[in-house]
Amino acid sequence: MMSEDQNVLISLGVIDRIRLPMGSDVSALVRVRKGNQKEVLPDFYPPSKIPPFRVKAFNNFGDYYSVVASAHGYVHAGSDRV
Repeated sequence: MMSEDQNVLISLGVIDRIRLPMGSDVSALVRVRKGNQKEVLPDFYPPSKIPPFRVKAFNNFGDYYSVVASAHGYVHAGSDRV
């Protein structure tokens, strides 16, 4: 059983449509939401420098984090819980 202050890391890699890293001139908006849909992070990052995100583990539905990255000129390809 996890303690209440347990943290986990979410690492994110952003690629283009041919699965290559996106250019350094692009700024990606990264949004992280908990399972209860409360947003814990909306911020812009260069795709090659997105840091790992430390989030809390709740040991319940709150652990179903959603991570979405978007950038001007690109189209979303899909999303999934992490």
